[in-house]
Amino acid sequence: MVKVVDFILMKHEKLNNAPIAEAIIGIEFQPYLDITESLILLIKESLKSTFSKFEYVFSDIFTIDYSLVKSGIEDRKMKLRGAIFKSEDNNLILQILEDSISFHQTKPYKDFEYLSSKFFYFIDLIKEDVDLKPITRLGLRYINQFLFKEGKIIQNLNILEDDKNLDYSGGQNTYYYEIDEEIKVILRLGIDNRAKKQLIDIDCIYEEQSSFDFDRDKVSNILAHQRKIKNNIFFEVYSKHKEL
Repeated sequence: MVKVVDFILMKHEKLNNAPIAEAIIGIEFQPYLDITESLILLIKESLKSTFSKFEYVFSDIFTIDYSLVKSGIEDRKMKLRGAIFKSEDNNLILQILEDSISFHQTKPYKDFEYLSSKFFYFIDLIKEDVDLKPITRLGLRYINQFLFKEGKIIQNLNILEDDKNLDYSGGQNTYYYEIDEEIKVILRLGIDNRAKKQLIDIDCIYEEQSSFDFDRDKVSNILAHQRKIKNNIFFEVYSKHKEL
């Protein structure tokens, strides 16, 4: 087992062909954005050089007309929450909702520098049309997939002294780590038996006691710190995978 302090400082070699299925940078904020169709169309125009496809995101709002209760009729309305923008090959995805913005890169994954630079590039474009609200959470998430041989899967971990196994259900094991006062990690181990793949989902979450304004240098430094922690967790799991 490794102590948390030592864990943050660990270094690992770089894989030439990392098994990354999806990488995500996301921010959440308060108060919510005032999402309207005209705003979404304005953002769509700003992003059209990269994202050729988009779809609206709605949420259901149910209200009851008590004069119609006996007949079992309810009034269902759809509230516009945001939109999802996708590149032609679905390799790049940008989701803009009233409470969050997330940028996704699927296979083929390039590298962290590309992921983060694109994230900041799109944020700058969005800021031309939207006044960003104070950030309450900054997340860096990597979903990895390994091929495995029959019976050769990782089912339990013992990485840190304060391992907390939160849940085991549906072939998925979930762990929770408190790295420091601001950073928490949720690690999920899953199995896709049909594809014979082991899923390793690392979600590194940064939260301060109070929200903070979007500052590129600050967000960049936090992401770099999150990446280091994510890499350490990944290579600890990967080393166990190689031992099987």
